[in-house]
Parts: sequence; C-alpha cells; structure tokens
Amino acid sequence: VAAAPSRSAGPRRGGGAGVIAWALPPLGLLLGLLLGAETLSPGAALALLGEPTSPLARLLLEWRLPRVLAAGCVGALLALGGAVF
Repeated sequence: VAAAPSRSAGPRRGGGAGVIAWALPPLGLLLGLLLGAETLSPGAALALLGEPTSPLARLLLEWRLPRVLAAGCVGALLALGGAVF
C-alpha cells in the first residue's frame, strides 16, 4: 500500500492572498491616520510628531490615532469572533 503524498510536499501556491490579507489591515490603519478633511502625507505626519503643540499634530494624536486604534481593535475582535464561531 502506497502512502498518500504529503500536502506540504512541493512548492506552495496561493501565497499572494496571504500576503494581501496581512498587508491590508495595517494599510487601512495608515490611510485612516492620513486621510480626512485635512489630508496629510506620511512625511508630514512624521514631522508633526516632533511638534505636538501644532493644531495638525493635535488632530493626528488626539482625534485620528484613537479612532484608528479603536477601529483596528474592533476589527480584530470581530475577526476573532468569526474565527471562533
């Protein structure tokens, strides 16, 4: 009786979907920080971290960052709930 071939034998296929699935949430969180009524570039957002008293820095740190982190946590919990049930 011949043994059934292992699933791990040979090259992996379909790895691109996994990369996309792992890259989209951080990309979405980054876009949530940068886009809005006042759009920021990534360089401008990093520069604003050095001057926390400017109005744009306050917008980024006090409004957008908590909103984006909360959205990420809610999304992660929804994904976990979907995986459990």
